[in-house]
Amino acid sequence: MDIDQLNQGILRKLQENARVSVSEISKEVGLTAPAVAERIRRMEEAGIIQAYRVELDYEKLGYALQAFVTIRIYANQSQRLIHFLERQKEVQACYAVTGREGYYIELRASSLQELEHFIMKLTEFGEPNTSIVLSKVI
Repeated sequence: MDIDQLNQGILRKLQENARVSVSEISKEVGLTAPAVAERIRRMEEAGIIQAYRVELDYEKLGYALQAFVTIRIYANQSQRLIHFLERQKEVQACYAVTGREGYYIELRASSLQELEHFIMKLTEFGEPNTSIVLSKVI
């Protein structure tokens, strides 16, 4: 599927606000609403648009602390770690990465104590290295 400038504009508007109306997008990109709706449908069918998501205010939900943890896995612990992480409410995402650390974990916690408890659990699987997010700059 061709992602021309019009499709790029549509995608940009949807990324800014997934609930934006088709008519608002049409005004922005200079197409009729039916043409925009058709382009969106085709991008959904092609798998370019995979999902529409809600962005949460984690502080209001009680999870003000955000951290990233890399972990250097002990031998044969990858599957156990993944199974463990899938069940943890703190985990937002986990990525397999190149380099000495095998996994990059994004998590949220309600307190430093909760974060410390989580990190202690990770030591069963490998050597974690934690960075606490101070602020989002971009």
